[in-house]
Formats: sequence, structure tokens, C-alpha cells
Amino acid sequence: MIDFSHLTVTDLLNWATRIVTGATAVRIGLHWARQGLAIWIEPGASFWSFYDKVELTMAYLAGSLAALGRKKIESTIEEPVTRAASPSEGKIK
Repeated sequence: MIDFSHLTVTDLLNWATRIVTGATAVRIGLHWARQGLAIWIEPGASFWSFYDKVELTMAYLAGSLAALGRKKIESTIEEPVTRAASPSEGKIK
């Protein structure tokens, strides 16, 4: 059982990251399994409607929760960022 009284934002972001990872893995598995299942299940079967809904749900979970990700504070008022994080971002003047 999860003790909700001690949950922090970091804990919630960690759970969101795990859900995104799981949803992405399931979606990739479903995508690859489609060709194999098509051998045994006819194209017009009602199974494919359910299959598509599950695959789209996994895509939605992965896409919508991925924006949360694992973010860390790069800049504060006391210590502002004064240099680029990577060469592709350019330089701050």
C-alpha cells in the first residue's frame, strides 16, 4: 500500500516516468505483434477495434505524461543560469 502522506512532487514525477516507460514498452510490443497476429486473426474481426484502442491508449499515456518527465531546476533567483546547457542552445549574452 502506498503511504500518500509522504508523497512528494519528485515521487509523483518518478511514478509518471515509470508509467510512461511501461506504456511505451507495451505500445512498441503491440506495434510489433500486429503483424504476427494478422496471420491468425482476420482483418475484419472485432478484436482489431479493441487492439487499436489499447494501442492508442498506450500512445496517449506515453505522450501526455512524457511532458512531465524528470525535470530539475536549472535556474533560481539566487543562482540564475549564465551559460548554455549544451552547444546546440547557443550562448547567452
